[in-house]
Amino acid sequence: MFKKSILLVLTVVCLITAEQGWASVRSPISRDSVTAPVVIQNQGLYNLVIGIQFLDAPSGAMVYHSEEYEDLMQRLKVEWAGLASGMVLQSKEHSISDLAALKNKMEKAIQALAENLKPQYGLDANVDVVFSLTDFFLLDPHEED
Repeated sequence: MFKKSILLVLTVVCLITAEQGWASVRSPISRDSVTAPVVIQNQGLYNLVIGIQFLDAPSGAMVYHSEEYEDLMQRLKVEWAGLASGMVLQSKEHSISDLAALKNKMEKAIQALAENLKPQYGLDANVDVVFSLTDFFLLDPHEED
């Protein structure tokens, strides 16, 4: 009976330790999203949901594991949301056909932001910042679940 109790305690301790180890594994991809109100012509008010994914380390090169690169990525992860929501809110109304152009304009603006920030962190212009706007869709705020 004593051996079974010890075996049970050891099993529980190993499971807890293993779970904590998996929780500390860092994903190379970080995700974020922002929602901004938008008026669609002849349709009314909607919420535009914009999601982004950043690849935190595009390759195994040391520059992507440097403190400078991590600081750049942290700043981008904050500033992109203000940039994206500001672009949505600049226009009074959008047509559905405007949204594809808005998404492209937003991607270019985020890329330009990354390029402008690289020198502030001592990074070369050839250092990659990889991201993708993964979500870009309208939600009707009046629709019930």
